[in-house]
Order: sequence, then C-alpha cells, then structure tokens
Amino acid sequence: MPMVSGHMSLSASKESTMNILRRFLSSRYSHETKMLDLSSVHSDPALVEAGMFSSTATSLKMFPALMKIAEREFPNVISVNLSSNKISSLFNISILAQIYPNLKNLNLADNLLKHYKDLDVWSHKNKFPNLQELILIGNGVRENEVKKGNEVNYRSEITRRFPNLKLLDMVPVTQAIEFDIKDSAIDNSGKVALLERICSSFFDSDLTRNTVMSFLEKYVFISFKTICNFLDISLYMIMIDQILFQ
Repeated sequence: MPMVSGHMSLSASKESTMNILRRFLSSRYSHETKMLDLSSVHSDPALVEAGMFSSTATSLKMFPALMKIAEREFPNVISVNLSSNKISSLFNISILAQIYPNLKNLNLADNLLKHYKDLDVWSHKNKFPNLQELILIGNGVRENEVKKGNEVNYRSEITRRFPNLKLLDMVPVTQAIEFDIKDSAIDNSGKVALLERICSSFFDSDLTRNTVMSFLEKYVFISFKTICNFLDISLYMIMIDQILFQ
C-alpha cells in the first residue's frame, strides 16, 4: 500500500511540475508576435520557488521538458529569446532546432558562448535553415573578437555558419558577392579558362569610338598647346606627334 501511495505522490508531483512549466510558458508567449520569451529563466520566481534549479540534474531536465510542452501548446513559434541564461553550450538546448526547425529569430545575447565551435551543434547540421536574425551580443565569441578589432572576421564566421541571416546583432548582414563558375569553364589544369573575348574599352561601336577619340584629340591638342606656350617649340611638336600618331 505504501508503494501505491508513493507512486500516486510521484505522479501528483510530476503533474504539478508540468502545470508550473505550462503556466510559465503561457506567461512568456506572445500570440501576436509568435515569440517565446525564455530570457532569464533561472531567475523566474515561480520556477525558483518550485525548485527547478535545486540541482544540476533538475536544471538539465527542465529545458527539454519546457520544449515538449511548448511544442504542444505553441507550435507556431517563429522567435525565441534565450538571453541571459548563462548558456555555455548549445548541447543542452539543441532540442530547440528539433521543436522549431523553421525559427526565424533567435536571441542568445548575454550568455557564456566563447567559441565558434559552440554554435556548431546547429550550424554544421544545417539546423534552422530559415533563421534570419541572430543576436550574440554579450557573448565571448563576439565581444573578444570585437575587442581585438576582428569584428569583420566574426561576422564572416557567423554568417558562414548561418548563411541565410539578414540581421546579425541587430545590424544588417552584407552579403558577399559570389561568382558561379561552371565546370566547363575550368581546364584540365584546374585553372579557370578566360572568356572568349575580353573588351579593350567601353565603346559599343566604331562610330562611338571615333567620335570620342576625335574629341579627345582636340582636347589634348588644345591643352598641350596652352602648356607648351612656355616650352620650346620642338618639344611641343614631339609631344603632339607622340599623342596623335603612336
């Protein structure tokens, strides 16, 4: 009999925990913007009072439990705010990509992510293919690079991992220009073959070229004539001859 009582007590405790998490999520979800605000979870009074962070084991179980409830209750989330949660690795929250694969906006500001590899849990497996905005302000991975004057490299590393980003740290992403070179343009040595014809000027026809050249010849002639008023006449004639008949 005590075993049955203990089992009922455990079930009641589990149900109570799920209700606490459900209420927490409901208070953090915006139906209008479809955003789930999970910032500063560790300091939420209701969760702290319920003992959700009383041990490391309990803390590790909480986020997956939150995600399972969120998946059922709020399936249309497109934005998630995970700022200020002391996150040092994405491994324990990697389930986010499974629950919301079409996420568009993700805020990871003010956490403890120090290295580019910390992001590879998602980026190298092509998770979040539709991610358009990412915020990493306040993480070592960004701040250390900025202090060293390597912000350009930092932005390049992040956008390489998440190629569809439009905004990084609230600043528009400048897309790199890429050239699509077909295999047929590469010769046997592995070098890119030149195009068949490279234009030597911007003139679209012989008529245009002749008109422009005629104008330039007259302009140069007059300009040099003015200059050469101060020079020996023989030098003047040599310069004109070189310009017009070279």
